[in-house]
Amino acid sequence: FLAQENLNVKLTAICDIFDVRAEKALQSFNTEANPCKRYENYMDLITSGEVDAIIIATPDHWHAPMAQAAIEAGVHAYVEKPMTHTVSETYLLREA
Repeated sequence: FLAQENLNVKLTAICDIFDVRAEKALQSFNTEANPCKRYENYMDLITSGEVDAIIIATPDHWHAPMAQAAIEAGVHAYVEKPMTHTVSETYLLREA
């Protein structure tokens, strides 16, 4: 990623409850020019006001609740497949 042209994207936050993965991500992306903050709770990240968009790469059953929380907070969300686990979650996410 470092060799790519400027994509006008700035990684500002990492959210992971697993310390090893979170620290590895911070070591990879945190620089003086691109400070990156760690969050242990996705709601703290979403409501921080410091992010415009999130990538949701979690166990499947968390995709819809996290995406819905992000959308309701005005944060864009990119969700891995599957987007939802149930039909009712699909309708709730669409309404959000």
